[in-house]
Amino acid sequence: MFTACSSSDDDSPQPEQVAKEITAEELSDYVIIEEYLPKASAPAEYGDKPILMTAYLLKIVGSNQFLIFNMDSHGTYQREIQTTYDASTGITAVKMFFGYYDFTRDASGQIVVIKSRHNEDSPQFISKYFDSQYIQLEKRTLSIYDNASYKNITGNGYYRFRVNDNKWRWKENTVPTDVELTWSYNKYDSNNMWLGGDSGSEKYKNLFVIIPKGNGWKGQHKDKDLLLINTMDQFIYKAVGDIGVYEVNN
Repeated sequence: MFTACSSSDDDSPQPEQVAKEITAEELSDYVIIEEYLPKASAPAEYGDKPILMTAYLLKIVGSNQFLIFNMDSHGTYQREIQTTYDASTGITAVKMFFGYYDFTRDASGQIVVIKSRHNEDSPQFISKYFDSQYIQLEKRTLSIYDNASYKNITGNGYYRFRVNDNKWRWKENTVPTDVELTWSYNKYDSNNMWLGGDSGSEKYKNLFVIIPKGNGWKGQHKDKDLLLINTMDQFIYKAVGDIGVYEVNN
């Protein structure tokens, strides 16, 4: 259910693709997760660590229109969706706040995200100073993920979330206790991702992204429910450290 950004740049129909337009209704069942790195030409202030940008669609209540939301650690960006379909390539393009996402179908008719395309005149930091490294599509679920703790897959560290008052905390060597859950997060309209600021001295901004079991991240850990964490400076569009990969702490 995903494709890397290194997908073929040839826009001609591929034998394994099914030429059929993809609707906004279909896309509303999915979340897009994309990883970026600063360009070699980017000013030093943007660092050298990866940034996550996510996207999802929501239907406007009482209408047939959809909004597309992009989300990074600094906040959310939205616009009314516009789609175009090229029958000669089998590609459906979806306009979002800094450009487009391109989608197609595989041989079984499943939706695949090909890449993002940025507007040449986009003023957004993610367009001017960062290059896409990887993009993945995952199916949204209705499960509750923010009433659990998660442990680092490769090292120390635990995150814990409490759903009834939207509180969270990170600790290095042990699961945070109830009284330690004092930092707040917002779920907005997506059950698979949310934003949380910490109350430490640096006031970092955090994007939390759930990857349900069966999806994996970059082809790994498909047997686990995963939590990705991207932490950014509160003022500068700069990631603090690498993307964290955590699993449910059963």
